Amino acid sequence: QKGKIYGLFGKSGKGKTTLLNIISGLIKPKSGNILINNKKIKSQEIYNTYKIGLLNQEPYILEGSIFENIIFNFNNEEKKNNQDVQKIQKLLIKFNLRKYSNKKTLNDNNFSLNKKLSGGEKQRISFIRCIYNNPDIIILDEPTAALDKKNEGILIKFLKNYKKNKIIILTTHRNYLIKHLDKVIKV
Repeated sequence: QKGKIYGLFGKSGKGKTTLLNIISGLIKPKSGNILINNKKIKSQEIYNTYKIGLLNQEPYILEGSIFENIIFNFNNEEKKNNQDVQKIQKLLIKFNLRKYSNKKTLNDNNFSLNKKLSGGEKQRISFIRCIYNNPDIIILDEPTAALDKKNEGILIKFLKNYKKNKIIILTTHRNYLIKHLDKVIKV
């Protein structure tokens, strides 16, 4: 249901990621039902009905600028407008990535992001990509795994404020995060 953060909690290898892949429509389930806002939906139809934001456990960064990695707008300069740039700059600052928020660095294609960014920076940029287009459903696989306590706190606080009209589903194996979740499903 909208307005909740659901947490799949459990040890590694228990199927949390597989369940997220089923919910997101990446894997077709063999049995069972998916209910979104109390309506049954087939997993293969989820993308036709809802905007989905997905953050994988291993953040993926493409060769290109930070801007391109967030909006996936390669070689399409006409769609790059000032509103996009300002929105991304605000999100980078919010998630403690201010050093990448100036226009020059944001659009720089002359350095390898995979070599330059830390694991936590990759995870935060991937998270910004996940929420950039204002999805209805946000699916996060271990969203704080590569983050220090400060950046983990920033992300959790953001999710708690952002959940109002969203469905957020995340996995974690960290006990102390449970108190921030509206519903916990132990696997």
